[in-house]
Amino acid sequence: MARTATKQEINFTKKELSQFAELAKMQKDLELLKENEMKLRKELFDLVSKKGQITKGTNNIALPDGWALKVVAKETTTVEESVLPAVRVKMREAGITEDVFKFKPSLVADQYKGLTAEQKAIVNEALVTKPASPEVKIIAPKG
Repeated sequence: MARTATKQEINFTKKELSQFAELAKMQKDLELLKENEMKLRKELFDLVSKKGQITKGTNNIALPDGWALKVVAKETTTVEESVLPAVRVKMREAGITEDVFKFKPSLVADQYKGLTAEQKAIVNEALVTKPASPEVKIIAPKG
C-alpha cells in the first residue's frame, strides 16, 4: 500500500520563504543546465568521433595552447533477466559457472512488511538502515 504524504501548515518568515523561492529557481536552472550540458557533450563526442579514432576507454586529444580533451568512451552491459533462466541451463550444460554473474541481494519491501515482528527481527540482522539524501522540491501553485 502506498504511503500518502501529509500536508502540514507551517509559518515561515519572509526570509525563509525567499530561500524556498531561491531553491525552486536553482532546481529549475540546474535541470536546464544538465540537459544542455548532456546535449553539448554528445555533440562534441560525435564531432571528435568523426574527426579521429575514438576507442573504448580513455582517449586523450591535444588542443591548442596546451589544453587537452579527455574523452572516455564507455559501454554499459546489463543482464536481460527474462532470458536468464534458459541461459543458466545452457551455462550448466557447457560447464560455465555462475560466477560470471553477480547477484546482489536487495530487500523486497512488500514481503518484509508482511513478516511478523519475530521474523523481522531475524531479517533485521542483515539490514543496515541509514538516512538517505533528503528530497526537497518546490511545487508551483496550480493555475
